Amino acid sequence: MEAKLMEILKTTSKKIQTVVVVDRNGLPIISYDTRMKKRIDPSQEMVIAGIAAAVLSLAESSSTVLNQGNLKELIIKKEKGSIIILDAGENAILIGILPPNIGYDAPVVSLKIIAGQIKKLQFSSNSMVPKPENGANILIPDID
Repeated sequence: MEAKLMEILKTTSKKIQTVVVVDRNGLPIISYDTRMKKRIDPSQEMVIAGIAAAVLSLAESSSTVLNQGNLKELIIKKEKGSIIILDAGENAILIGILPPNIGYDAPVVSLKIIAGQIKKLQFSSNSMVPKPENGANILIPDID
């Protein structure tokens, strides 16, 4: 299953530096650095996963308290880049890290397509081992 997830992540827009899939408990599942064309360091995966899960939990709680519905996406703009966090299914979160001075349109579309493909994979809540749905298609068009 890791190979299928990596295949999905490798189709990420070139405008996105890094993508990370994490579970809602803050544990990393898989990552991909689009510049280096490989997984990122496991210690970086852990840090990104933990922070993203905490931020997403806070955002979802705020959304619930304010009666604004389910959270769809979260964009954090920083001096040296941006972080985009998207829901990727019942047990998964997709994180995209962008460099500075990059527009959001193409990266957000790319991440939404990837999140949709990840949603087609069913993750067991106990083991977090992804299981593909019957007929799950993981081909993602290059939008760059």
